[in-house]
Amino acid sequence: MSGAIEKRASDLTSDLQSKVNLTDSQVSAVKSDLIDYMTKVTTIQNSQRAGLKEKMPSDTSSMSGSSSDNGYSMQIKNAETDASSKIESVITDDQRSKWSEVRDSWWGEVKSVVMNNSMGK
Repeated sequence: MSGAIEKRASDLTSDLQSKVNLTDSQVSAVKSDLIDYMTKVTTIQNSQRAGLKEKMPSDTSSMSGSSSDNGYSMQIKNAETDASSKIESVITDDQRSKWSEVRDSWWGEVKSVVMNNSMGK
């Protein structure tokens, strides 16, 4: 899976580079941050799935909205915040205006790729 994650991170970074005009060193940093983020979220998702498989059908705590689900959601949100902060830290003042224009749509695509687990597609 790491090859699929690296490919998707590379594709998403290239997309951002074309929109914001990232330098080579920024591309490297953003790609690394995306790989870390995607790997963390995939690990969290896999842990969540494994936890759900272990629960018995009669276990009422397996219902949606359980404290376990909330814990996984918080872990994913923390990973997202961390990655977003790292990416924003490499954006220069000259790029900030363009970044502000594309940030939400680009980051939405990143989250969509990760949450739909479409890293190999």
